[in-house]
Formats: sequence, C-alpha cells, structure tokens
Amino acid sequence: MAKRRRAEQSKRDSQDAKKVGPAGARRSRPSAAVLVGGGALLIVAIMVVAKVVIPHTLQSASAGPVPPAVQHAVESVPPSVAAAIGPGTARGLFTPIGAGTLRGQGGLPRIVYVGSEYCPYCAAMRWPMVVALSRFGRFEGLQLSHSAIDDQFPGTPTFTFHRSSYQSAYVAFTPVEKESNVGANGRYVPLESLDPVESEVFSTYDAPPFVPATDALAIPFIDFANRFIFSGASFSPDVLKGLSPAQIAARLSDPGSEVARAVIGSANDITAVICVVTADAPSSVCRDPAIQLIERRFSTASH
Repeated sequence: MAKRRRAEQSKRDSQDAKKVGPAGARRSRPSAAVLVGGGALLIVAIMVVAKVVIPHTLQSASAGPVPPAVQHAVESVPPSVAAAIGPGTARGLFTPIGAGTLRGQGGLPRIVYVGSEYCPYCAAMRWPMVVALSRFGRFEGLQLSHSAIDDQFPGTPTFTFHRSSYQSAYVAFTPVEKESNVGANGRYVPLESLDPVESEVFSTYDAPPFVPATDALAIPFIDFANRFIFSGASFSPDVLKGLSPAQIAARLSDPGSEVARAVIGSANDITAVICVVTADAPSSVCRDPAIQLIERRFSTASH
C-alpha cells in the first residue's frame, strides 16, 4: 500500500511538472517521503537508528544558524536594486478574498504562512518572504535548511521558520512548518501544528473557490490578514539549483542576475501586498515609487 501511494504521488508530481513547464510554479501536496531502491532502504535503516540514538536531530535537517553575511544580504537589499527589478520575473499568484481583516497580537494585521521543510516550492518562497518581511520587522532564530533530498528540486537551499520569531510594529507573522525535510516510516516527520485560527484560515481559503479543487490544502499557502491569499511559488526552485545560501545571498544585490529578478521581484510583490494591508505603513517602505507602482495593481484588485 505504501509503495502504491508513493508511486501515485510521484506520478502526480511528474504530471504537474510537465503541465507547468520549467519556468512555471506549482505547489506541494502533503505526501509520503519518496524513498525507492536499495540505497533508500539503507537510508531508512539509518534514520530508524538515528531516531533511537539522537531523536532531536531527526526532527529537522538544518544546517545551523544563518551566517551574518547571508542575514545582512536578505535584510538589506539596496533600494536601488529593488527599484531596478520591480516585479522582476515573479509570477503574481495573489488572490483578493475580501474578508474582514485578520488581526494578531497587538491588533496588528496577521499574516499566516503554512508550509513544510520538505517542500521545494516553500523553500523557494522563503527567500522573498524573508526579504519582504525584513522591511517591516526583524527575524530572530532563523536557521538555514533545504528541501527534501528525495523530492523534486532536491535539496533546494532555504531557511526554516521552525523555532524562529518575528518582531514588527506593523504586522504579526505566524508561520507554521507542518513537516520536516527528514523522512521516517514513509512520511516526513511532523514539526508544528496549526492553532485554531490558522486551521480555519487554511481550510477555508486554501480551498475552492479561492484555489482550484486540485490544489486544496496544498502548500505553500500565505494569508495576508484575510485580504489576500497567495498560493504556490512565484518562481521555479530551479532558479536556486546548485547554489549555496551564500551564493544566493550574494546575487540578491545584482539586478541583472536571474536569482535577484526572481527573489527580489517576488519580495517586491509581497511588500506591496503588505503595504495594502497596513495602509502604507511604514511610509519609508510603502511610499517607495517602485512599491507604489506594484501596490496600485493590488489595491485595484482588492476593491
């Protein structure tokens, strides 16, 4: 039965990849870890032993804290670079939903993210999310990570929001990493659970009519204060293929690089949507002409 489920998931992934094409973006379905062949059986055996000997490290295969140079690069993208890129090559996948504003701690507009560490599309989207959210606040405790090595776009370098925190005077950001990037017993190891509000948002808006029925409850999913939802990845994880986190970070300041056009373009889109939600606060971010140009498109769509 497990083998059949894995084969079916692999077939769906292959069909989705062919349907979207190399430049497209799609979402990850909750799925079993794809482990096939004798070498994979050995990996499973090692995981079982590791679970007994070092259970904590099984939960999340992180590469450790974010190096200062990488953190500085994502938190301090020069405004001239952001302006030169604008929306870049990012695909806008935002849908206005017109519900009452969802608020979090301190009454701030609440942004809910639902993803998993194994998911390569989540891995790609964390880069622009960290860039954009760093314009409104500051992360603490971010860790470097990567998508699963047994999925499409294996080992896509990224961050993980697991055990991180975020402080902002403008928005409340509540991320949920549902599953690890490590497999055990044919599944990815659970990490975090949705609270009641997050669960209601996820089940209500990551479903028809807001997303196609075939994408219901797929990830990554972001709810921007019940004003907009975002589903999928705005660029292919293939953009990051073969690069280290340091190499990706270094390319963010080069408006001519494919990485910057995808990541910063997506970050600018996310920034503009957040500015709609915060009523253009702070003005130092939201009144930037490049952001204003993008924001006008989202403001029109939300009315």
